[in-house]
Amino acid sequence: MSVRNLVDRLERARVQVQPLERGTLWSLQQRWRETYSSELHARTGEWIRNEYDWHTFSFEYRACLVANRAAEEYKRLSSCGHLVLSSWSGQEFGFQCDGKPLDLRDLFIDANVVATDLSWSMSFTHERQHGPYFATTNERENRWR
Repeated sequence: MSVRNLVDRLERARVQVQPLERGTLWSLQQRWRETYSSELHARTGEWIRNEYDWHTFSFEYRACLVANRAAEEYKRLSSCGHLVLSSWSGQEFGFQCDGKPLDLRDLFIDANVVATDLSWSMSFTHERQHGPYFATTNERENRWR
Protein backbone atom coordinates (compact mmCIF):
# COMPACT_ATOMS: atom_id res chain seq x y z
CA MET A 1 0.00 0.00 0.00
CA SER A 2 1.46 3.32 -1.01
CA VAL A 3 1.07 6.48 0.99
CA ARG A 4 -0.40 8.14 -2.12
CA ASN A 5 -3.15 5.49 -2.20
CA LEU A 6 -3.86 6.17 1.48
CA VAL A 7 -4.16 9.91 0.86
CA ASP A 8 -6.40 9.32 -2.17
CA ARG A 9 -8.64 7.10 -0.05
CA LEU A 10 -8.91 9.73 2.69
CA GLU A 11 -9.64 12.51 0.22
CA ARG A 12 -12.29 10.46 -1.63
CA ALA A 13 -14.06 10.08 1.72
CA ARG A 14 -13.96 13.87 2.11
CA VAL A 15 -11.49 13.72 4.99
CA GLN A 16 -9.37 16.85 5.08
CA VAL A 17 -5.70 15.82 4.98
CA GLN A 18 -2.67 17.93 5.90
CA PRO A 19 0.81 16.31 5.78
CA LEU A 20 2.87 16.62 8.95
CA GLU A 21 6.44 17.89 8.87
CA ARG A 22 9.07 15.33 9.85
CA GLY A 23 9.84 16.86 13.25
CA THR A 24 6.15 17.12 14.12
CA LEU A 25 5.58 13.53 12.98
CA TRP A 26 8.42 12.20 15.12
CA SER A 27 7.19 14.17 18.14
CA LEU A 28 3.63 12.86 17.73
CA GLN A 29 4.82 9.28 17.24
CA GLN A 30 6.84 9.53 20.46
CA ARG A 31 3.85 10.99 22.32
CA TRP A 32 1.78 8.03 21.04
CA ARG A 33 4.45 5.61 22.29
CA GLU A 34 4.62 7.29 25.70
CA THR A 35 0.83 7.01 25.94
CA TYR A 36 0.26 3.50 24.58
CA SER A 37 3.64 1.71 24.86
CA SER A 38 4.76 2.69 28.34
CA GLU A 39 4.53 -0.90 29.63
CA LEU A 40 6.52 -2.20 26.65
CA HIS A 41 9.17 0.39 27.42
CA ALA A 42 9.15 -0.39 31.16
CA ARG A 43 9.69 -4.11 30.52
CA THR A 44 12.11 -4.00 27.57
CA GLY A 45 13.67 -0.54 27.48
CA GLU A 46 12.35 -0.21 23.91
CA TRP A 47 9.45 1.87 22.60
CA ILE A 48 8.87 -0.31 19.52
CA ARG A 49 8.83 -4.10 19.23
CA ASN A 50 9.97 -5.77 16.00
CA GLU A 51 9.72 -2.48 14.05
CA TYR A 52 5.95 -2.05 14.60
CA ASP A 53 4.18 0.18 17.13
CA TRP A 54 1.12 -2.09 17.06
CA HIS A 55 3.09 -4.93 18.66
CA THR A 56 2.48 -3.19 21.98
CA PHE A 57 -1.05 -4.60 21.55
CA SER A 58 -0.32 -7.91 19.79
CA PHE A 59 2.19 -8.92 22.48
CA GLU A 60 -0.27 -7.76 25.17
CA TYR A 61 1.78 -5.00 26.76
CA ARG A 62 -1.34 -2.83 26.55
CA ALA A 63 -4.97 -3.83 27.01
CA CYS A 64 -7.15 -3.22 23.98
CA LEU A 65 -10.10 -4.34 21.94
CA VAL A 66 -9.17 -6.59 19.02
CA ALA A 67 -10.56 -7.47 15.59
CA ASN A 68 -14.34 -7.08 15.28
CA ARG A 69 -14.74 -5.64 18.77
CA ALA A 70 -12.13 -3.00 17.93
CA ALA A 71 -13.80 -2.22 14.60
CA GLU A 72 -17.22 -1.86 16.25
CA GLU A 73 -15.91 0.63 18.82
CA TYR A 74 -13.99 2.56 16.16
CA LYS A 75 -17.05 2.75 13.93
CA ARG A 76 -18.91 4.58 16.73
CA LEU A 77 -16.52 7.53 16.52
CA SER A 78 -17.95 10.74 15.11
CA SER A 79 -16.32 13.06 12.62
CA CYS A 80 -13.40 14.72 14.39
CA GLY A 81 -9.86 15.96 14.15
CA HIS A 82 -7.45 13.03 14.19
CA LEU A 83 -4.00 11.89 13.14
CA VAL A 84 -2.91 9.11 10.81
CA LEU A 85 0.63 8.06 11.71
CA SER A 86 2.87 5.33 10.36
CA SER A 87 3.25 2.47 12.84
CA TRP A 88 6.11 0.74 11.00
CA SER A 89 9.64 2.05 11.42
CA GLY A 90 10.34 1.22 7.75
CA GLN A 91 7.84 3.75 6.38
CA GLU A 92 7.46 7.38 7.38
CA PHE A 93 4.19 9.27 6.99
CA GLY A 94 1.84 11.34 9.08
CA PHE A 95 -1.25 13.43 8.48
CA GLN A 96 -3.44 15.79 10.44
CA CYS A 97 -7.00 14.94 9.38
CA ASP A 98 -10.50 16.25 9.93
CA GLY A 99 -13.53 14.11 9.21
CA LYS A 100 -14.85 10.65 10.03
CA PRO A 101 -11.94 8.32 10.89
CA LEU A 102 -11.80 5.66 8.17
CA ASP A 103 -11.62 1.90 8.45
CA LEU A 104 -8.28 1.04 6.83
CA ARG A 105 -8.34 -2.74 7.32
CA ASP A 106 -8.65 -3.51 3.61
CA LEU A 107 -5.54 -1.44 2.82
CA PHE A 108 -3.24 -3.70 4.91
CA ILE A 109 -1.23 -0.66 5.95
CA ASP A 110 0.59 -0.23 9.25
CA ALA A 111 -1.00 2.91 10.63
CA ASN A 112 -2.20 4.35 13.90
CA VAL A 113 -5.31 6.48 13.58
CA VAL A 114 -5.42 8.46 16.78
CA ALA A 115 -7.37 11.32 18.39
CA THR A 116 -5.43 14.57 18.35
CA ASP A 117 -5.49 14.51 22.16
CA LEU A 118 -4.39 10.81 22.10
CA SER A 119 -7.51 9.76 24.04
CA TRP A 120 -8.14 6.86 21.64
CA SER A 121 -6.09 4.95 19.11
CA MET A 122 -6.89 2.44 16.37
CA SER A 123 -3.94 0.46 15.01
CA PHE A 124 -4.22 -1.15 11.59
CA THR A 125 -1.74 -3.75 10.37
CA HIS A 126 -0.49 -5.28 7.15
CA GLU A 127 -1.22 -8.77 8.51
CA ARG A 128 -4.62 -10.45 8.18
CA GLN A 129 -4.20 -12.42 11.42
CA HIS A 130 -3.34 -9.36 13.58
CA GLY A 131 -5.54 -6.47 14.55
CA PRO A 132 -6.97 -4.10 14.27
CA TYR A 133 -6.46 -2.88 17.82
CA PHE A 134 -8.51 -0.17 19.55
CA ALA A 135 -7.47 1.36 22.87
CA THR A 136 -8.21 4.41 24.95
CA THR A 137 -6.24 6.18 27.63
CA ASN A 138 -8.86 4.96 30.12
CA GLU A 139 -7.54 1.45 30.88
CA ARG A 140 -10.90 0.32 32.28
CA GLU A 141 -12.47 0.80 28.83
CA ASN A 142 -9.92 -1.52 27.23
CA ARG A 143 -11.02 -5.12 27.46
CA TRP A 144 -8.75 -7.87 26.21
CA ARG A 145 -9.73 -9.65 23.05
